Amino acid sequence: MRSPLVSPWVELKETPQERVKRLIEEGHEPQERTHDVEGFTFTLRVVVRTFEESPDALRDYTLKVFGACLQTAQAFKDFDAVLETRNISRDPKKVLGSKVKLKLGNTVYYAKASSHDLDTATAHAIDRLAAGLTELAKAHTKVQQALSSNGLTIIRKV
Repeated sequence: MRSPLVSPWVELKETPQERVKRLIEEGHEPQERTHDVEGFTFTLRVVVRTFEESPDALRDYTLKVFGACLQTAQAFKDFDAVLETRNISRDPKKVLGSKVKLKLGNTVYYAKASSHDLDTATAHAIDRLAAGLTELAKAHTKVQQALSSNGLTIIRKV
């Protein structure tokens, strides 16, 4: 809530929640937007409906949705084991050696670094994450449903 004592010369900005509420009241519809998380072999595509237009804000929002999607998938008993076989874990102590941090909104994963180059190591970690999610989705239809209901598609590049 805004303070009632505000200088008349100060222009107040809308909060993100106020902006969304105003746009909905004006009859605007959120647009379908995509953000790709690129590996070398796989692309993790997240499709969301949002009012965000800035590329940075869209990226942050889609990564947050992706992280929430992974939190839903964590409920399956094989989830952690499958990712750990690919040297990916939420616990940095379980990944030996140098690691890269995959920050997906409020969810953070650590993956074994396959290279000294951060971009290369991150791309390899994304490929291993995508391969693990693909394996889980094949084994459990509910994992596939959780991924697709959150707008996540795993694309294998040819």
